[in-house]
Amino acid sequence: MTAKRKKRRQFGTVLLRRNPSGKTQTWIGRYTYKGIRCQRSFGKDGRIQAQSWLEEEKLLVDLDRRDIQRWVPWSERRRKEMTSHLTFDQWADHYINTHRRKDGQPLTGSSKRNLRADIAHLREAFGTTPLTSITPSMIHEWYETEHPEGPWAWKRECERLKSILEEATKPSDGASPLIETNPFMLPIPPDPDPKSWRVQPVDGETLRMLYTAMPVYTRIAVYLAAMVGGLRTGELCALQREDINLEGRTLTVRYSVNRGADDLGRSRLGRTKTPHSRRTCPIPDLIIPLLKEHLNQLDPDNPMLLQARRGEVIAQTTLTSQLKRARERIGLHQAVTFRTLRVTHTTLLMQYGGTVREAMDEIGDQTMEVVLKHYARTIPEHRRLVVNRMAEAMAHDDHDPATTFKTPDGTITDPANPDTTYKRIRECLEELASILEDTSKTNYQDGRHE
Repeated sequence: MTAKRKKRRQFGTVLLRRNPSGKTQTWIGRYTYKGIRCQRSFGKDGRIQAQSWLEEEKLLVDLDRRDIQRWVPWSERRRKEMTSHLTFDQWADHYINTHRRKDGQPLTGSSKRNLRADIAHLREAFGTTPLTSITPSMIHEWYETEHPEGPWAWKRECERLKSILEEATKPSDGASPLIETNPFMLPIPPDPDPKSWRVQPVDGETLRMLYTAMPVYTRIAVYLAAMVGGLRTGELCALQREDINLEGRTLTVRYSVNRGADDLGRSRLGRTKTPHSRRTCPIPDLIIPLLKEHLNQLDPDNPMLLQARRGEVIAQTTLTSQLKRARERIGLHQAVTFRTLRVTHTTLLMQYGGTVREAMDEIGDQTMEVVLKHYARTIPEHRRLVVNRMAEAMAHDDHDPATTFKTPDGTITDPANPDTTYKRIRECLEELASILEDTSKTNYQDGRHE
């Protein structure tokens, strides 16, 4: 019999990879099944291990062909094996390094510092725990314990934890999920009432005293923050002389100040908080003379509007500490900060006729909720003035009331007897004004301003 016996087909291949000099670099086991190529490297002395690995893989392929056990590619099995040992600490490090803003831009140095601070509290609870071992009951136990870091920090920690675990279920790099479902199933705590709500807008005399008490080379920042665009501290520090148009009476915000990607080192110009923060704001005629005086005192070779004594760009901490010392110098008990001046600008802009849309554009915030919740304040005197004006309009002799007028206590007045009608309206409005006054006093004592 001259026919050659057919040689049995070998499963997979053992390959030798050499470096450019011809020396052995590594042995590789490789095979293809269901159109998926699987391979594994075993080092320069790994020929025997590569052959053994192929025998083990062949057994798994045979089990799949016989419908005994489903075959899973080697890379996926290896990933699951690594995942079973991946701790929260390790995944949190990956999250910090790859996390970006909603618009896809990388985090600024200060934002990344805040992210690390929030996750530091989570590490204390989950740090060495394998990611796959974090359960809803474990999160519930952490959720119900006391959080001495404060309600705002706790809310952020809940948001961070949920986001970190969600990223593990749907990795942004398109890789296979590390966990099947997000074990964080509890509600995110609501925003606590911020203490800043208790801070009322600053009056004109206080502004004047703060301006006078500030250093000459930065005092213009007080009026710019309160009267022009409600500028943030970083925006004030980043202003350049070319941003001021005295002829057109406008100020343009193009930059903010930060300390680089690691939030370390000298202050430098960077992007604004949001794209909407880049804006052009009108300058009131009242402060044009003060701006001219400030501009005349500047070093013509320095492009900055607030020129640092050391370095190229003045630091935010320098400006905030100067305002704090000015406040202490004049004996002001109200905790006025540059945020307070931003609140002052927003509140008075709206109370003097500005719309919410104008306020959003003026201070560089994108949402009505942010403007109303964080920057607009209620001034009791203005509130009472509005109530009185409303009452006068409703009870005026030329006012034409409706056919019937239902008062707050349910009484329906008779339009045929106008004296009785207007008398009852005045009584109800006086009662309403009294209720508003009592409510305002109660809220002030409780630290709430509605």
